Amino acid sequence: MDKAVTSTKELSISASARAKAEFAGYVLIFGIWLRGFLPGAINFLTDSHYSTEGLTQIDRSQASQMTSTATQVFLILCITYIFTLKSTRRINLFRLLVVFAIVLLNYLPTAVNGLLTMSQALNFVLLLAVALAILRISWSRSHFVFFAYLGLFVIVYSLLLGVFLPQLASFPGLAKNFLGTFLLAGSFGHANTLGLASLLIVGFFSIIPQSSIRIAALSIATVGLVWSGSRTAFLAAILIAFFAVLRQTNLSKRFVTLVTSLIVGFLCVAVPLLTADYEAFTRRGRIWMVSLEEVGHSILLGLGPDWYELQALYATDLGTQASSGHNLFVHVFTTGGVVLVALVLYLFGLTGPKVFQGSFFEKPYSFWMVSFLAISIAEYAFVYSVHSDLFFFTTFPLLLFFLNASKPNDAKYQSEVQTLSS
Repeated sequence: MDKAVTSTKELSISASARAKAEFAGYVLIFGIWLRGFLPGAINFLTDSHYSTEGLTQIDRSQASQMTSTATQVFLILCITYIFTLKSTRRINLFRLLVVFAIVLLNYLPTAVNGLLTMSQALNFVLLLAVALAILRISWSRSHFVFFAYLGLFVIVYSLLLGVFLPQLASFPGLAKNFLGTFLLAGSFGHANTLGLASLLIVGFFSIIPQSSIRIAALSIATVGLVWSGSRTAFLAAILIAFFAVLRQTNLSKRFVTLVTSLIVGFLCVAVPLLTADYEAFTRRGRIWMVSLEEVGHSILLGLGPDWYELQALYATDLGTQASSGHNLFVHVFTTGGVVLVALVLYLFGLTGPKVFQGSFFEKPYSFWMVSFLAISIAEYAFVYSVHSDLFFFTTFPLLLFFLNASKPNDAKYQSEVQTLSS
């Protein structure tokens, strides 16, 4: 009798711990979302996007700066709360070390040179804390739905700014879209960022139960993408539409995802390597060619994480457009060399359609991964700053997928997947 009572009590404690760990997922998602969205949303209610030059430092409004501090504190409190809960999952130390190594390579050279600011140091700690928090959470399908709604809210907010406050929501430059006479940036710092976010969130819309809401969300995201004028996002959207059609055929979804990811991943490397014209891809050719030539002086560890920032700051031959490598492979190779390329390759390679087969991870993962690789051909979206308005749409999902991946024959993992999917 005593054993039965003890067993029931243990099950009750386990269920309670799992419920708290599941609630923690909403807390983490909301904290990261608020940190990236609210400061910009507040800023562009009063200030405009008045500069396209990478070397121009745009001062945020006082209200935005206060909001930035408040959301930073709130996110720290969210993570602290998660750490107070009893972990219901086994922590994979090796994967944490991989994330730690990638983040460290992005900050260590700056620290060695004595240029690491307090803000950068705090972001370094926060990024690692986010990774650890992900491993303490019992993820469920409803988390992905919540993620989708928050992403949708950002796009809707940006569209409303474009309609009611176009002078503040617009981004300077020649319009490259079919909507209106200006590029829409909304709550984002750049119009292209809105386009990338509108595409990357689509994979999470796929898990919303109600078909009518899915269609409405997809339509809203399409408007946001087109109005942003991001040609990279537009071309990637065409690929995603083709990918979605292939998934509806008799071909295995796992096979379609794997082959598409490999092809697009190959293009991420091949396109810049084969580019021989400085003016190609709206002058990205110059960035790629010069970057790959310069990194030849330091192939192993690259030129340092701040190399592109220095190019934009001092207006070198690359021009102020070179705030990044504008390509995943070029940026990673140039800033971190072969070492960082190997780590990032492992980060992407460990996750896969076979790993997530039969779980709620599969569909969001498939669409997100193909989308991310597609935009990575001409943009660099793998951001390390938790406060970035793009972190919620790019690096956070990547960490979530990577840290939750496991071998398909891991019986314990498959049991967890079935439990969480139910």
